[in-house]
Amino acid sequence: MNAKELRMIVIGIGVNGSEGTRALMDHKVRIVAAIDTNDAIAGKDLGEYVGYPTYGLKIEKELLPAIQRTSPNIAFVASDAGIKNLKNVLIPLAEHKINVAMVNMEPTYRMEAYEKEYDEIDAAFRKNGVSCYSSGTQDVWWSGIGLDMIGACKRVDAIDTTATLPLQGQGINNYDEFCINNDPEVFRAEVTSKDVSGNPDTTMIAPLMSLLVNAQVLGLHVVSKSVHMEPIAAKEDFDMAEWNVIVRKGRMIGQRHVFRVETEEGITLTYNMVIKCLEPGDSAGTNWTITGEPTLHCELGDIFGEITTAVTAINRIPQIIAGRPGILNQADILERPQYNHGEWKEI
Repeated sequence: MNAKELRMIVIGIGVNGSEGTRALMDHKVRIVAAIDTNDAIAGKDLGEYVGYPTYGLKIEKELLPAIQRTSPNIAFVASDAGIKNLKNVLIPLAEHKINVAMVNMEPTYRMEAYEKEYDEIDAAFRKNGVSCYSSGTQDVWWSGIGLDMIGACKRVDAIDTTATLPLQGQGINNYDEFCINNDPEVFRAEVTSKDVSGNPDTTMIAPLMSLLVNAQVLGLHVVSKSVHMEPIAAKEDFDMAEWNVIVRKGRMIGQRHVFRVETEEGITLTYNMVIKCLEPGDSAGTNWTITGEPTLHCELGDIFGEITTAVTAINRIPQIIAGRPGILNQADILERPQYNHGEWKEI
């Protein structure tokens, strides 16, 4: 396809949606419609809202009228998470034969908690001959780099990933989501009383899915999965100035989630995620350790997820268009996302 044939609709223009929109504008992709349900931004010029020059396109609230009026053939979706909400967005896109690049995690892997919704979305895209791919930070940092390292090993016994993700730069909604300022012991008692591995919430879905996708890419057969959660307490009183919040010493400043997947082949995949308000001495970063012959270790710095989440999905667009119909993940598109400089020509 010639890039000039793309007619893009952008759905969800929050942090990720705005970053993705700027990337699309940098590539000179033709954006024909922009959708967001937030009353506060409806009617605003898309370019001005995302911090770019005036684009001449107003943000709208209603999806179907925009699709019918502008006939897009590709969508970038960064709307609210939740498979039931996404179903109401994705199925109409499929029915109008619109390929989708998105950053929401739920369509990445068929989890037990929402097999029905996943299958309905997949069937709609297959029936209409278009593709849906959910991508983001995890595509490169939590899968691609580590899987490339494995390609240099004679034998692999375990695959371990550790990531420290800052809450700085994230919205105040994360205050409640990560139980900031809560009592660590109350949190520990609550999470040890339930099994979340088969029905994870949005907070935990990305790392667990990354492990399951990695196993799928490697041809491993999963026999069990587990999630263990621990509170992280503040060492001293901490001023989270951007939220206008003081986290008291000994109260929760974040959480540690440990994900573990066991396989028939005897290879264990583990993901250790620390997500917190970074205190003095903390740093963001991702580390990989491949235990085997040889044992390999790679330390990565800040992955700048506020940029790489959206841009990775945008960089996947040529592969999504060329992919088979239905929901796709990295096991379906084994090549890495490709950087394209400046204006897209042929894709």
